[in-house]
Amino acid sequence: ALNLAFYLSSWGMYRSSFLKSYNHTVHIGAVKILMDNKYLDLFDPYLFQSNRSRYIDLTADVFCRLYNYYDAFAKKVSKNVSDTLVTKIILGVYGCMPAYDRYFKKGIASVGCKQNIIVQNIKSVLAELVCVADALDPQITAVLMNVRTTWDRCALFTPMKIVDMIFWKIGKDLCP
Repeated sequence: ALNLAFYLSSWGMYRSSFLKSYNHTVHIGAVKILMDNKYLDLFDPYLFQSNRSRYIDLTADVFCRLYNYYDAFAKKVSKNVSDTLVTKIILGVYGCMPAYDRYFKKGIASVGCKQNIIVQNIKSVLAELVCVADALDPQITAVLMNVRTTWDRCALFTPMKIVDMIFWKIGKDLCP
């Protein structure tokens, strides 16, 4: 929980968030959700390619559980949970989903994909994301080749982290 708090803080997730109303123990329940054995498959960075339906189901499930968990704390202080918070956690723990932050959202919207995630549309967002990742497969492979290693030997990048970086950069370039 403390590591998660520092990770989120390092990405600025406490600046305008309900999280600053709580100490690090607010994350204990989230850590329990993240470490649930049913999500072990999400540690496979290629699950979105090898078993799309399992990837979508598991990622949607962990997204919804985390969202609902944090929503209970946010409501206590009259705030909302952001999709950025939940996706930043999923990216940091599993590496299986980009962080839907301001620049990523702008970048992904530039290719016609949904930029906002809510519990009700998570599966359609993930289906779009898989299609985008498939289309970017040559670029993802090129990035992995340029670091002269594979993700499993050095744990630098997962394919979805590379998708995150690509659209973050596009979104940043689009912002004034």
